[in-house]
This record gives sequence, structure tokens and C-alpha cells, in this order.
Amino acid sequence: MTDFSLDLIKSTGAVVGAPVEKEISWSVGAATHTAKICVRLSSYDQALREFELQKEGSDVLVSRIMASIVRKSGDPVFTDATQITGDPETGEGKLCASLFFSLLRAINEANGYTGDQAKN
Repeated sequence: MTDFSLDLIKSTGAVVGAPVEKEISWSVGAATHTAKICVRLSSYDQALREFELQKEGSDVLVSRIMASIVRKSGDPVFTDATQITGDPETGEGKLCASLFFSLLRAINEANGYTGDQAKN
């Protein structure tokens, strides 16, 4: 067994770098759409961003998408929760379930969380 150290962290790749590109697909009616997205990998900073968004009133899943889906530069794609949940005042912005869950799946896959069944 190796002693835990900063050198070990760096050598194992446990320091998060640039966002990861993923391809997603979603359906709207009979049409299927595909796009490349960038996912910020889970890290201390990303977790803090999620917590900040939750304190501002976003739910856990919306916070995860807002903190994780970014441009290649690392800047967030979604800057307001209503871009995901919709604005009750205008009726605009709500993402369809297919796109919403495709984004969550890409976040999970990028971070190594697979669809394997839980084992007790």
C-alpha cells in the first residue's frame, strides 16, 4: 500500500483538469437531435458551486446541470435556473425531459458513474 501524499494525488490523475467532451442525443417529438457538450468533472470547486446554487433555490438536479455543463472555456452554459426549469412568468425555457436526462447521463458518464446496478 502506498502512503497518501500530494505526489500520489498528482500521479494518479486525481487532480481535475479541463472539461470533458461528451456527445448527447435527445428527442423532441419524432425528431432526434445530437450535440457535443463539455462536462466539468466533479471536484471540490464544482461541489461548492452546486451547494451555492442550491442555497439560491435551485434543486439538486438543476444545480448539478448548471455547475457541470460548460463551454470549452469552462464558463457555464446555463447561467440561470429558469433556463432549465422554465420561467412561470413567461412560460419559456423549460427543457424537455429527454434533454434534461441526457445532460444528467453525460455528467454521470464523464465522472465514471455508470448504469451498473447497485449491489448490496
